[in-house]
Amino acid sequence: MDVQEIRAGFLLSEALPEKVRRLRDERLAHVVADETPVALPAKPRLVFHTVPASAIGSAVQIEVPLLGRLLGRLRPMSSSSGWNDRFNLDGYVTYTAGEGTHESYTQIMRNGVIEAVNTRTFGESNQGKWILASAIEQGVIEAFQCYLAIQKDLRIPTPVFVLLSLLGVKGRRLYLDQMTAFSSQQHPVDRDVVLLPELFLEEYGGEPTQVLRPVFDALWQSAGFPGSLNYNEQGNWKPRE
Repeated sequence: MDVQEIRAGFLLSEALPEKVRRLRDERLAHVVADETPVALPAKPRLVFHTVPASAIGSAVQIEVPLLGRLLGRLRPMSSSSGWNDRFNLDGYVTYTAGEGTHESYTQIMRNGVIEAVNTRTFGESNQGKWILASAIEQGVIEAFQCYLAIQKDLRIPTPVFVLLSLLGVKGRRLYLDQMTAFSSQQHPVDRDVVLLPELFLEEYGGEPTQVLRPVFDALWQSAGFPGSLNYNEQGNWKPRE
């Protein structure tokens, strides 16, 4: 290895992941403080980031009009109906339709970072407050496919970091069905902010359900389970009804 290769390896192994985590922390602070592109309801929040390594300490910027031409498919996470969109100072944002507060938005930054925030995957009943596990996994799988394809189309180079966080979830339990609701393994989440392990993608592609499994397993482990119950014995993602 020459000097440049050694330096690049050092930056990738230590400094770069730490800078990505710091970027996530900064963005989460904005979300907690309601400094978001659109107003969100006072509910827990699921936050999904895809962070290209090129966005860290780089002056590279995507032309904002280009975002508008290419990103008609940049839909808010877990949104199955229509949505609104507009340019803003950070780049381009889409958000669920409605007046007042909005349940979900997706923002692409000028540096290629994508941030998606969703409040739909949480619920309450007379049995307690819940994190809707299958809805989270389904929404994240769809977001992973959609947003990484957009970054690839924009020719944003790899590697890319994928990060999933939950805000305001202390005391909530995971809900998949009645069986998990009353499982002896079921425990309330013991912290308000859950930072799940980041994924490091050297290339675009890969089967989303397999790439994301370590993240989903960690989510379930935060509530007392050994891993996601949405994977069968063969390791395939097959969510139960």
